[in-house]
Amino acid sequence: MAIALIDGLSARAPSGYHVLGGHLRELARRTAGRHRFVLLHDLTQDALGKDLPENISAIRLGIDLTSPLRRAVWQKTQLSKEVRRAGADLIFTPAGSLPPVRLPVPQVCFAQNPWCLTEAVPKKGLDRIRAAVQRRAYRAATAEADLMIYNSNHLRQLYRDAGAPAATRELILYQAVDESARKAAAASGVPRRDDLILSVSVMARWKNAETLIRAGTALRNRGRRFEIRFVGPWSHPDYRAEIEAEIAASGLQDYIRIVGRVSRDELYRHYAEATVFCLMSRCESFGIPAVEAQTFGVPVIGSTACAMPEIGGAGGRFCDPDDVTAVADHLDRLLTDRNHHAELSAAARENAERFRWERVTPPLEAMFDLC
Repeated sequence: MAIALIDGLSARAPSGYHVLGGHLRELARRTAGRHRFVLLHDLTQDALGKDLPENISAIRLGIDLTSPLRRAVWQKTQLSKEVRRAGADLIFTPAGSLPPVRLPVPQVCFAQNPWCLTEAVPKKGLDRIRAAVQRRAYRAATAEADLMIYNSNHLRQLYRDAGAPAATRELILYQAVDESARKAAAASGVPRRDDLILSVSVMARWKNAETLIRAGTALRNRGRRFEIRFVGPWSHPDYRAEIEAEIAASGLQDYIRIVGRVSRDELYRHYAEATVFCLMSRCESFGIPAVEAQTFGVPVIGSTACAMPEIGGAGGRFCDPDDVTAVADHLDRLLTDRNHHAELSAAARENAERFRWERVTPPLEAMFDLC
């Protein structure tokens, strides 16, 4: 029976909990009786270590390792001890890079974050230095990891473009939609509107809300009836203020609603009501909100500058994130052509079925071939 130590110390956001927790629980279910798992986390990550299956135990460190520097120092001085303490046969790190210490067991590295790999995300001052350091660590990971995993082909290509060599062994590991979204979609009695354009994300500058607003201007000029909703928190108040100013300057105050952060149940209601989902982001290594929308039968209009075409598949239409006319044309057709909408809605639901934990997690069992 092989024991895998899961270094969960880099999982700091809800999305990180979702991906790591989903794969880990499904992997534990699939390998029960054959393999065991030890999850390493600190005192700020108790949500990550809750309600674990029988073959997953947890090592809870009584310290706060939120700081990347403090975490790296701890890993360099203490991680080898935890590997021995767990009796681990391999270590799995979902950080896109490897711990800064030579370990006596095979290392599996899971890459999910494109932040440092693309110029679409603005970087100034210390961020530029931090991005350069991170890229160097990513290149080292592909050279040294026994198994390198990427959450999309798009992200693997970004690593290549940054000079990272092909790893000795590598695979693509998609993520899944939370089962609560599927249940909500199946049980929803909310009537779908025929004029609602929904955009869901953590709204940062690279999410490119501007293109959707400008497409809204084009739709208004064509005499279309519609509402655009931006749902999700904003990464910086300055960016939200700039978007609000652009909405006002465009005279679209009656067409666009900035909703902000919502609960999970409220988010599901927005999906259920939506006619079409639109996000013209310049940086996404996956794009789970688009797949969540598709679970509710909502077609996707997305950007070719990121992973959305790969993930959205036949359930969407994709174009350059700055091509306002193309975005407006795609939206216009979905708002006015019922047959086209019905066709894409069915394709969206079918595509979303690809992203269930029992379908996306099995390739991860390959890591036990290293033991």
